[in-house]
Amino acid sequence: MKNRLNYFECIDENVYQRATQNTSQKILSDITEESNSAIYYRFKRELENDANAQIYNFADESVRKDFVEVENAKFAPWVGEVIKDFSLTFATSKYEFEHSIFHLYAGITFRGLNKQIIIEIDLNKRQYEGGGSES
Repeated sequence: MKNRLNYFECIDENVYQRATQNTSQKILSDITEESNSAIYYRFKRELENDANAQIYNFADESVRKDFVEVENAKFAPWVGEVIKDFSLTFATSKYEFEHSIFHLYAGITFRGLNKQIIIEIDLNKRQYEGGGSES
């Protein structure tokens, strides 16, 4: 089965480029929705910019904790409006620690989307109710 994935790539501050990718993936994910792709790339770009601003400070656990708190506050208005939920966690393996690498795991749960609405209207037969005037 061939599917086409439409998405937006954030190429600069507030600049997005629409792109399409063909895939043989049978099961579609939430990222296949264009609006979710735009949200994902904006979220990713803002996290990358903020993380890069602190890149040499993450060795300190308090900096990582503060970073997560600041990002949670920054994206809190998104919850319920743009996304359903998100989470941020830092982690590293022994190998990564020895090579000064940290992972920032970001999880996003998108809100549900409705693409169409079905309207059904019951047309009921008129009933004679009497009335009128008799001569």
